[in-house]
Amino acid sequence: MGKSSLLRMFRLHCKRETVPVGLASGDDAKSAVEVLVRWSSDLKVDGIKLSTFIKTAEHYRAIQGKVEEQVHKARETRDSAARTLGKAAAKTVVETAVSTIPVVGPLISELSGTGAEALVDWLGSFLNKPDIDLLLDPVKALTADFLADITTIAPQQRLVLILDTFEQMTALEEWTRDLAQQLHQNVLLVIAGRAVPNWSRKWPGWMSQAEVQELRPMTGAIMRELVSRYYATMRGGEPNSAQVEAILNFARGLPIVVTSAVQLWVQYGVEDFQTIKPQVMADLVDRLQEGVSKELTPVLEAAAAVRWFNNDILRAVTAQTDVSVAYDELRRFPFTRPRVEGLSLHTAMREIIDDNLRIRDPARHRALHERAATYFEAQLAQTGGLEAEQFELELLYHRVRANEALGMQLFQKIAEDLARYRLINRLSILLNDTNTYQLERENSRLWREYYNARLAYFQVHLAEAEQVYQRLSEYQGTELKLRTYVLCDWGELLSRYGLQRKDGIERANEILKQSLKCGIVDAHLSEIFFSLGRIARHQGQWDKENEYYEKARNFFEQKADNYILVGIYLQMKSSFGHRGLWQDFFLAHKRGVTSLSQIVPEPLKLKAIFLGSWTWSWALAGRATEAEQNAYESLAILDQLQDDPITLSVSRDLGWILGAQGRFNEAYKYFYKSLVLTQKLGESHLGHQAVTKMFWGVCLARAGQLDHSSRISWSNFG
Repeated sequence: MGKSSLLRMFRLHCKRETVPVGLASGDDAKSAVEVLVRWSSDLKVDGIKLSTFIKTAEHYRAIQGKVEEQVHKARETRDSAARTLGKAAAKTVVETAVSTIPVVGPLISELSGTGAEALVDWLGSFLNKPDIDLLLDPVKALTADFLADITTIAPQQRLVLILDTFEQMTALEEWTRDLAQQLHQNVLLVIAGRAVPNWSRKWPGWMSQAEVQELRPMTGAIMRELVSRYYATMRGGEPNSAQVEAILNFARGLPIVVTSAVQLWVQYGVEDFQTIKPQVMADLVDRLQEGVSKELTPVLEAAAAVRWFNNDILRAVTAQTDVSVAYDELRRFPFTRPRVEGLSLHTAMREIIDDNLRIRDPARHRALHERAATYFEAQLAQTGGLEAEQFELELLYHRVRANEALGMQLFQKIAEDLARYRLINRLSILLNDTNTYQLERENSRLWREYYNARLAYFQVHLAEAEQVYQRLSEYQGTELKLRTYVLCDWGELLSRYGLQRKDGIERANEILKQSLKCGIVDAHLSEIFFSLGRIARHQGQWDKENEYYEKARNFFEQKADNYILVGIYLQMKSSFGHRGLWQDFFLAHKRGVTSLSQIVPEPLKLKAIFLGSWTWSWALAGRATEAEQNAYESLAILDQLQDDPITLSVSRDLGWILGAQGRFNEAYKYFYKSLVLTQKLGESHLGHQAVTKMFWGVCLARAGQLDHSSRISWSNFG
């Protein structure tokens, strides 16, 4: 018996013992959210309702629906702009991007910016901040609510949670480890996979709380008993001993092959197992197709081409109008499993049959996968939410199987958009699935490895990411575009986190300039200019910093990407403001306001950041009235968006501006507001607290309140 069958028998045992049990498998649950939803659904059947989790999950789906509705409205606005302004003008409003990403894919294609801030800003025009956080990172909130519900129930009721086929959940290993550490002690977590989880470094001693059961290959005696029992259930009586030995020699210890061989023997009369070479698993496919009717063979091949199937999928992939008889026949096959969506062939058998067809008849293999891709593409256009996410993964899988080179180009586009917009949860889901692909081309495997490193970087696993970046940059087989991306990202990592290392500045500069020498520049690689600008500022080379920002500005002006241009002008304001170059400072501000006015719809968060940044320096330049107006306008937007981190900075600066005008009582109100928000946001914002107290202390001193000023200022030191 295989591990999956054993787990399902254990699940039935739990139900007989009235122990609520939830089962999720890497075959069909590709994300942490899907795992939690399947567990919750199973537990509900057993009388355990996770009320808080279910409420949050339903709210998450409602948010997705609201976003999809707004996407349709945005498309109508775009089409209207195209009619009014002409197609050329409309292109300055809309950036073309991969639209196959469910919910956020069409959304991305409506945005006028190429970064995470553009996405958040667009969402902020109709969602509040908690809803944006839930949409972009549902795993955090849903996991917390799931654990809270479980912790409430577990003291009174033993619970069992099962994860099957864990080897197909590579991107969920860290999440699973964190979940396991937080589960109540009255919850049994069962994980089945091909290897023991590698948790010891982050969770020392976890094995002392676990019990490992290894499933060893069946002995000859047990396999003979399996053949006899399975034969008896199908025909009755005892099997011929010579045929039993032929089956054992053929099966090589695999239970799924044993039961398949018995079925071939009983139903289709296949007896000559001695002539089959056991070491060549494709021969099993040949024997299956020799015994199976000609009518069933193409349907079996279609079922093996897809990772799960129902009548609709089989009709689409086989291009037959009626497959109901063949579907019923497949349903009774010993290597067919039930799934929520329908049926699936056992993974090993499916891969064997599909690979055999790819070698034997490449044209038919490609046609089956192209039809499957067409089917899932049509389904994707009609659905939303978690179901659409599943269809997206199936679409990509079949594009890759039909033509790996073209399919991996689609993978690169989707992964790049997810990385650019910092949709970390979605990138994790994508990689969790593509990590299971058996890729033939080395270039495909290298791109996949690269995006796994990108994910590690976003999750702040910097050493892991840097190790991959270095290896890919030095490997001779890395193609030029990939090497350029790798060098760019490695340089960015060092510019943010590695400048304090010995020779860190020189190393970062060297890597980034190597990337520039490759001669490729696109939206991703424009990050090189920002990284070099950070390094130049770190070195105090202000003119050099602005040279890099000018290069970035030239690139994005050609792209007509006003969102990124506003960000560049923001960096320029910072650079000029530090040096008191007020003419250049105000010119950068003016250009930024112009770029803001050209973005449709109006980017509220970006506008609030741009207007609210460096307002205190306006007061130093003698333009306090304009600074005050900008700060008030920024705060009005931030109050609407409920964005506390930015509000605390703008409130602090407004306090400084009012104090500079001698309006001390008004100033104190905004200093106090900033400090309250700092305390609310916790230790990560203590630096802001110190600056606020310093500004407040200066204003108190100007007001003649020297003792109060001294107390406020010295409180930063103790």
